[in-house]
Amino acid sequence: MLRKILDWAYAKVFGPPPIGVDLRKVRLIEQACSMLETKGIKGVRVLDLGCGDCTYARVIAEKCVVTDYVGVDTEPRCNGYNVVRADVQDPGLPSLIGGSFDVVLMMDILEHLTNYGIALDNARKLIKPNGLLLISTIAIPQDSINDAIERDPQHVHLYTPELLRRALHRHGFGMVMHWQEHEILFAIAEPR
Repeated sequence: MLRKILDWAYAKVFGPPPIGVDLRKVRLIEQACSMLETKGIKGVRVLDLGCGDCTYARVIAEKCVVTDYVGVDTEPRCNGYNVVRADVQDPGLPSLIGGSFDVVLMMDILEHLTNYGIALDNARKLIKPNGLLLISTIAIPQDSINDAIERDPQHVHLYTPELLRRALHRHGFGMVMHWQEHEILFAIAEPR
């Protein structure tokens, strides 16, 4: 019920979101843009790992001053965006992409990766020292992990806030904040 109220209030203030955009993820992006502004970062380079159809490219451009956007996906479905066709689990990805980014998005991808560690290592190598990693992923449901995997076998990793914190720590990030809304876990992390 609270989510519906927040979504209604958001739409009243900012207008309707683009089709297919989860307003919870918009709030994650807004929080990160506010944090970047507090750090004095005005123009941001964005790397979207697992960009899919580049849904969040427009959203982040509306919330932050984006100077560059690069999407990465094995099967990108984007038009008009700078997209690299590659696997985020490829250890050679940093040399393929080059440069460093203020924001790295990993929206709805960690749960699908067989080797999420390489993807997090790649994010760590490509993020600027004062950058932010934004994550949305499936949280372990109240019932059981086995039931959740049986419902959707494409979800090979599920997280609690503590499991995500540990995974981020192992790969060079510190969790700045996190929250869970229903089945989705949201987090903002910084390089350590």
